[in-house]
Amino acid sequence: MFNRSQSNHTSSNNVELEHALKVCNSFAEKGYWVAHDNLKRTGHAIQHVESTIQNTLESIKKSQVHSPDILDSIQQQLNNVMGDLHTLQRDSEAKLEERRKHLKSFNISLFGRTMAGKSTLMEILTNGDGKSIGKGQQRTTRNLRTYTWKGLTVTDVPGIAAFEGHIDETVAFDAATMADLIVFLITDDSPQPAEADCFVELKKLGKPILAVCNVKTAIQNSEDLMDFLSEPDYAFNAKRLNELTEQFIKLVDQHLPGASAPFIAIHAHARYLADKPEHSKHRKELLEASRFAIFEKQLIRHVIDNGRFFRLKTFIDASVVPMYKLSEELLRFKEQNFSSNRVLAKKIMQFVNWNNSFLKRGTEKIDAFCGAMGSTLSAEIVSFAEDNYENKNAGDAWDKVVKSLNFEKKSSDLMSNLHKEAEAFLKEFFREVNAELTLVDSLKSESIVMPKITDTRKIARWLGVVATGAVTLAAMLGPVSWMVVVGVAVVSGFFSWFTDSKDSKAAKARSKLESTLEKHVEKLKKHYRDSLFKWFKHELIEKQIGLVESNLHIISSALSSLANTQVELAEILKDRQAEMNYELVKESLKDIYKNEFVDGLLRVARAPGYMVVLCFQEGFNPPVSYREKLELLLAETVIFIVGDYTDAEVLQHLFKHKLGEQVHNIVIDSELKVARVPLDTLDEETSYLAAIAYQLTKLHVIV
Repeated sequence: MFNRSQSNHTSSNNVELEHALKVCNSFAEKGYWVAHDNLKRTGHAIQHVESTIQNTLESIKKSQVHSPDILDSIQQQLNNVMGDLHTLQRDSEAKLEERRKHLKSFNISLFGRTMAGKSTLMEILTNGDGKSIGKGQQRTTRNLRTYTWKGLTVTDVPGIAAFEGHIDETVAFDAATMADLIVFLITDDSPQPAEADCFVELKKLGKPILAVCNVKTAIQNSEDLMDFLSEPDYAFNAKRLNELTEQFIKLVDQHLPGASAPFIAIHAHARYLADKPEHSKHRKELLEASRFAIFEKQLIRHVIDNGRFFRLKTFIDASVVPMYKLSEELLRFKEQNFSSNRVLAKKIMQFVNWNNSFLKRGTEKIDAFCGAMGSTLSAEIVSFAEDNYENKNAGDAWDKVVKSLNFEKKSSDLMSNLHKEAEAFLKEFFREVNAELTLVDSLKSESIVMPKITDTRKIARWLGVVATGAVTLAAMLGPVSWMVVVGVAVVSGFFSWFTDSKDSKAAKARSKLESTLEKHVEKLKKHYRDSLFKWFKHELIEKQIGLVESNLHIISSALSSLANTQVELAEILKDRQAEMNYELVKESLKDIYKNEFVDGLLRVARAPGYMVVLCFQEGFNPPVSYREKLELLLAETVIFIVGDYTDAEVLQHLFKHKLGEQVHNIVIDSELKVARVPLDTLDEETSYLAAIAYQLTKLHVIV
């Protein structure tokens, strides 16, 4: 909405402003101690959680994970979480102390893209000679420029949205964190998305913003000057400027709905020219036509009316905002890890079921192989005994028969096939695991990521190397005494040869040899079965496949520990935010309601720059007009919740404008502490609502 007033008021009473700035100092001191005490308590809580994390890591190490890369990945995640928290703590404390050095300064930062008129504005406020004003080039202001105006500290920051101006923007936003009020300039040409992005980022810092549109109608010569002064309203065409600012607001709403601010239109260059000696005869006309007095009056009135609250907010939000961002990040990663763990739990169950089935199939195949081997050998016994009952070298002959049937190669093939079946399953299993985990991995981060479960190149190492033909009966079964067993039968037949008839002797020798061979076949079957089962169950199932299952369980346990740690840390940050936001809102209530509703305030949930929810006791219900005043002061959407509400009712209240009738389809899983909201995508607005929902219900919203 455009302020079209052309009144040219003088500066507000300097005495009133001076008094307001003294009050600001006391509020800044209070904000410092609120932030200081909460940061100190946060530090103690972080130390406690860090101890818990170290115990978790030690527990994982003792579990003897045989894949160091997995352990390293999990440990790196935990270490990165703590690193982020220590960085937050260290930076917040350092910046807080830096702000305290400027406790008596009310800080205003001028923001805008290059050539928006920031330098011109500085020249006006400091009565400069114009040397700092850009002449058409990009990125005129490369460093911070600070000056004093009416007791206020004004900082001109590097221009935003410039080509290759990332470093400049970093400097600018770092300065913005120190500001109590932002003056944000756009121009009356087409608004740029990059400008809107920077506006959103400033709002997310919780900064109050005074928005200014600098009309750039050229005044290059006397003819331009006379044209401008003859019809100044032409430059300030309300319809054109309103359309332009509406375009800007739409760009902002894409990322932060409802974050728009009313714009004040000025012609900065005209106001600058009014102070130049060569334009002294047109000074009064230029002052009025520039409409600069309207901006100046509103800026001073902002400081007088709300400055004390802005100073308190600067100190509190300097700690709240980074805590909010990190707690949201932790909760997103927690949900990612919980989702990954749920996927993993299902896959582990699939793995266990396959392993049981594989054990049964492998056992049946070994039994079948040994049975077939026995049948084959038994079928050879009669004819062999007929041909060899008189053979002194029957043992050698039988050994040749056994070897000719190639049981050694067949057993090796059986082992190789079982190995290949396991390998094929595991390759497909881990392909599915990685694919399904990718589906839940909607977050891309370099610091906290789901560990890669396996590398298919390592499958062979996990299973052990069992190449076809590499395992022989000699290695697997040990020495086999074919000739010793058969030799005994031949010697026994030799001593009975002299006492029986020839036919009787032959029959007895055949029978004796057959009996001995049958016993040997049974012994051989048992030896094969025992040896194959030992390899299958101990070497393949227990040592190799069991190792994979053990690793999966350890990963699942570690993911669960990681997610629980992230929840605990997010809870710590949430509690600290709640206390600081409570103090902030309490002061705003005092500002507007004169303590009328402060005693009824129970708790506060807030997404800085977007929305704040105030929960009151039954009987404390501020009127709508008060809520509107509070929204102007906080520059955030304000929602009142009065009385006791269930979690479901809170969620319905927050999401009703997004879901309509679908709001009743929100599903709460109390066990998992999750609320499933029927939306297609998790857009920016939903993310803010989800953050507030978590603060009020401890339920993590997923769509």
